[in-house]
Amino acid sequence: MPIRSWMLRVPTQLLALVILVGWLIAEPPAHAADVAPAAPAAPVKLVFVHHSVGENWLTDDQGGLGAALGANNYFVSDTNYGWGPDSIGDRTDIPNWMDWFRSPSTPTYTSALYNESGQNSTYTRTLADPGGPNEIVMFKSCFPNSSLAGNPNDPAAPGSELTVANAKYTYNQLLAYFATRPDKLFVVVTAPPNSESQYAANARAFNNWLVNTWLTENNYPLKNVAVFDFYNVLTGPDNHHRIYFGVEQHVYTAGMNSAYYRSDEWDDHPNAVGSRKATVEFVPMLNAFYTRWQASLPRNSALVPVAPMRAADTRVGQPVSFPLVKQPVAAGATLQVPIAGSFGVPTGALAVSLNVTAVRPAGSGHLTVYPCGSSPPAASSLNFAAGAVVANAALTGTGTGGRVCVFTSTSTDILVDVNGYLNSRFTSRVPVRAADTRATQPVAFPEVKQRVAAGTSLAVPVAGVFGVPRAAGAVSLNVTAVRPTGDGHLTVYPCGTTTPNASSLNFTPNAVVANAVVTGPGTDGAVCVYTSTNTDVIVDVNGWTESGFTAMVPARAADTRIGQPVVFPETKARLAAGATLRVPVAGSFGVPTGAAAASLNVTAVRPLGPGHLIVYPCGGNKPNASNVNYAVGVVVANAVLTGMGTGGVVCVYSSTATDVIVDVDGWFPG
Repeated sequence: MPIRSWMLRVPTQLLALVILVGWLIAEPPAHAADVAPAAPAAPVKLVFVHHSVGENWLTDDQGGLGAALGANNYFVSDTNYGWGPDSIGDRTDIPNWMDWFRSPSTPTYTSALYNESGQNSTYTRTLADPGGPNEIVMFKSCFPNSSLAGNPNDPAAPGSELTVANAKYTYNQLLAYFATRPDKLFVVVTAPPNSESQYAANARAFNNWLVNTWLTENNYPLKNVAVFDFYNVLTGPDNHHRIYFGVEQHVYTAGMNSAYYRSDEWDDHPNAVGSRKATVEFVPMLNAFYTRWQASLPRNSALVPVAPMRAADTRVGQPVSFPLVKQPVAAGATLQVPIAGSFGVPTGALAVSLNVTAVRPAGSGHLTVYPCGSSPPAASSLNFAAGAVVANAALTGTGTGGRVCVFTSTSTDILVDVNGYLNSRFTSRVPVRAADTRATQPVAFPEVKQRVAAGTSLAVPVAGVFGVPRAAGAVSLNVTAVRPTGDGHLTVYPCGTTTPNASSLNFTPNAVVANAVVTGPGTDGAVCVYTSTNTDVIVDVNGWTESGFTAMVPARAADTRIGQPVVFPETKARLAAGATLRVPVAGSFGVPTGAAAASLNVTAVRPLGPGHLIVYPCGGNKPNASNVNYAVGVVVANAVLTGMGTGGVVCVYSSTATDVIVDVDGWFPG
């Protein structure tokens, strides 16, 4: 609300009180800060789309924004002239935001934007890159965009010029895209003012609409969009958009609608005084926006199990509806699988639990599972040899349109099974490589590149890096053994605890075998990877939980092999072909009776022929979706997230006679 001119004669302390009280009574904010604006506890990646005014705002000797954001735990990157695919960085006028966020090129542009980690302007950046995509997108137009033609109260209408009507139309259209990305915080920074007085009333009216009306007028339901009125802050010393006594305050002086902090009489770029005023007001606002967005995300049980269902099958002759055209996915191609909104997974699910299978690939290679709309990461989810049938679990975020992407390096048929979805208690991220022991590999850890020796453990720091908070309760990993010198296994567990008698991954000589693992970080936020045999090891991080999942030191729940000391089952014998092993999980091993789901590692040991295991909650129908695929005589493990069945029992069906091992490494609450 405007500050009336008579207030300017009131002493400063009283004026501040009058402004705040009048604002609170007369006009509640469109998005008041819910809590005090504390900075994020761990580094958060932010990218800023801007031109010259934004560059000046970021630089140390002008606005100091880059350094101030860094001091508040934001790892800042930015775009500028000439940046990105099609040099989209050149185009930041208000009508151009449709190109960025509502065009056929949107997936290309936003993928580049979310994965940008470089500086295109000069400012101090002391934080280390925490890894992963940008969580926050700030974007602004430059001061010519305050020259909006038309009338202050014009309704939204499409066009191609800088008008009040088209500016409103453009921002209304952007909300349709922002609603598909609840995992991102979009911060609109209004265009700065200029000295063209004939347009000043229009600029004031439009920016007031953005702050106070835009989101409510569109009934926008999410908290992932926020507005900072950069324009208002730069129109005078008593005009503010800030946190004031813990509440968002948007005030201005009537008639003060043009550039106040000009570089000189010929240049409307804000000077250093104005830019620094904007920094002081913006950073606490961003902290409040971020806190409100995080608090708005769902806080229910971390994993909601669904009856396993086949979402995709590329094999010729298979009845699964997706994809319509049945053929192997070509080498270097990506299969985009619609997940959210189907298979019992709600449209707003932030992450999903999958089992992904490569079926008889044409050669050796790998699959990479990731949220559609981002670039394929340099991390494999599953490794395979020619002609094999190999499965692996994957926890991944849902991307553009609720889709999950599966990239393959080699031509292969692909199966995708869905067994649950996760909300914000699990934070999914594009996979990042945390460790690679292979010689010549560029991954920073470990510094000395050599095989992990038999009988030793590699301690990999994961909490406090790669965007994983230091307080993370558990991390989701993909762990790979690369060309071991003999038969053996890896065991993943929290550093600082005793190496458990449970394998996370089994391998044969010279193989490349990956498996998903959910584990708690241990001493100094590190995860330990023990190997029984000399091998190279790769560790990729693809998500974490702060709460809602209880990680355990892995415990062996079942082992059918003769001579093994594990209590269950009492009679040791191979599981017969077509038979089901019922494994009591809830109420044992530290898993409470009321647990909703469990994280398991399930192993088939030397089956008598090719086949598969299916893991599901006992009491329900056996699904047509496999969790472990095997050939004759091998030892194959896979991670499984499954709901608890009747009496807290989990069922393991085998199509072929085989020994079975079941290890428990954590549980989800009911």
